[in-house]
Amino acid sequence: MTPIRQFILPLTALLLTSTAAAQELKENINVEGTYTPEIIRQERISSRPSQTVISSPASTLPYETKGQQLEYDPYLIPMQATAWGASRTFLPSDGYLRATLGSYLDSDLSAGYRFLHDGKTSAGAWLQFNSSSLYRNEDDEISLPYRRRYDGRLGLYGSHSFGDVGRLSASLSYGFGYYNYYAAATPEFTSKAPWQATNQADIKLRWEASEDNRLDWSAGAGLHYLGFRDFYRPLFGNAEKTFLRTPGQRETDVNLYAHLRMPWESGSRLGLDAAFDMLFYSGATADGSFHLPEIDDYAALTMTPYYGFQRGLLNVRLGADVDLSFNAGPKGHRYSFLHVAPDVRFDWRKGAVAFYLHLLGGSELQTLSLMRDRNYYTMPALETTRPVFSPIDGKIGLSFGPVSGFRIAATMAFKVSNNIPLAGWYQYWLANPLTPAGQSWAYDPSFALYPEGNNLNIKGWQFGLDLDYRLSSLLEVAAKATYAYQRNGHGYFNGYDRPRYTLDASLKLHPTKALTLSADYLLRARRYFYYRNFPDPAINDGHLSIPTTLNRMKAPNFSQLSFSAEYAVTERFALRVAADNLLCRKNVLIPGVSSGKLAATGGFSLLF
Repeated sequence: MTPIRQFILPLTALLLTSTAAAQELKENINVEGTYTPEIIRQERISSRPSQTVISSPASTLPYETKGQQLEYDPYLIPMQATAWGASRTFLPSDGYLRATLGSYLDSDLSAGYRFLHDGKTSAGAWLQFNSSSLYRNEDDEISLPYRRRYDGRLGLYGSHSFGDVGRLSASLSYGFGYYNYYAAATPEFTSKAPWQATNQADIKLRWEASEDNRLDWSAGAGLHYLGFRDFYRPLFGNAEKTFLRTPGQRETDVNLYAHLRMPWESGSRLGLDAAFDMLFYSGATADGSFHLPEIDDYAALTMTPYYGFQRGLLNVRLGADVDLSFNAGPKGHRYSFLHVAPDVRFDWRKGAVAFYLHLLGGSELQTLSLMRDRNYYTMPALETTRPVFSPIDGKIGLSFGPVSGFRIAATMAFKVSNNIPLAGWYQYWLANPLTPAGQSWAYDPSFALYPEGNNLNIKGWQFGLDLDYRLSSLLEVAAKATYAYQRNGHGYFNGYDRPRYTLDASLKLHPTKALTLSADYLLRARRYFYYRNFPDPAINDGHLSIPTTLNRMKAPNFSQLSFSAEYAVTERFALRVAADNLLCRKNVLIPGVSSGKLAATGGFSLLF
């Protein structure tokens, strides 16, 4: 028998036996009972997963380096890191161009290009030009000249990082102005508004050392120049000349500054802020022309040593402002050599609630540049170089938010300001040298020759309320209102017009991602411009005395409503239209000088 047969025969016998056994098991088995099937249904989850909140300790950053949370625009490319205090907006382009043109031939041109930016080194240039040609003050009896104003500025900037050592920054700019005193025309010479030309130059250099655990410091130097071409004085009674013209004043400010901060025990710190200004003057008006006081060169040194610490949610800074002046003020009435004021700050924040108390003070230099920044049509010469000194400038505030896009803040401030200039009268004086505000004896810049001069000491309170609301990316609303009682030497200095009520409100709406609608409203109510004049000799034994009489001229409320719409055609090109003074009010800027009524502008902006 072959091996295969030996294997098959036993296997066949086994299969037959299994089949026969299976045929014998044919009985049914019944089990009594109930069976309930369990069905697991798959239902949709009715709620979203809860967000896991991870608690973190309070920030240990010094208070001055803390910021407010802002929303970032989404970009597909990584955002570049910016220096502290720089703009958070990232422009994925090196150049920009913005131009508008509107009523009265008002034009605005802005352009800039960053031609180098490699992470360590950056450099660029910018240009700004503004003009206005066809607006004029309205008068029912005479035809007044048009307002002519042309301003341009050109600048260069650059910076380089030296790694862990620090960063060096520099900038250079030049500006010019060419405009007329359109509100200084008289009925006799309505078409001969005097013209003015200015030159301005700035050079700035700054070194910012990299912060380490031992020392944090920065230092810089700058030079600022401002020069006026002409100084005008009214000559009424002369049939050939309306104004006498001589060279204007020129100012050069050389300044140095430094900031030093050193860590101390238990997270505290010691610091020192210092600034040194040297001011030089030239021009005919600096030598006593037009009965103005002689303006001498002077210098000022400000040092603010302080000690600061952080304890939990509280940040404290304890310091003092020490001012040293050299040769400031007119001869015979110099500004004191030493002035000391507090520099104390308490800041506390827990969640959405914040509280602060600041007690500050110090000296503010009355430079020709500052006077022009506050009033474009300022007198082209200083009446005095006495700084404005504030022995106390206190402010207390409480804020809540942002919570669900809403924030509210209330402030209360008290300030003492000595030697506040009674400025803003130059064009009015040119047109009305004999009868300001209906008085018999006129305001005149020569009053600065007297110790009282054209200045005033003011002290008083101001109360403020801020409201902000943001609804996602659709709506933004903001409003800020202040109240300050104003009467002669009682009040809070908030401008030459010293309004009792102010309101600054804005509304921004984004119906679509490409369209932005904006409305702004500005109100300055219960305004008065102050000046000194001679007492009436009729009640003063027929003699002129020191001009101590303080007078004021009421100005109408400044109320301006503006609207603008901007549409982004692409990510780099946008169109814009705007309308100013929708209420068609004749707003008075300074005595005798009004702004235009309803004006419309249109333009575009381009990134490249």
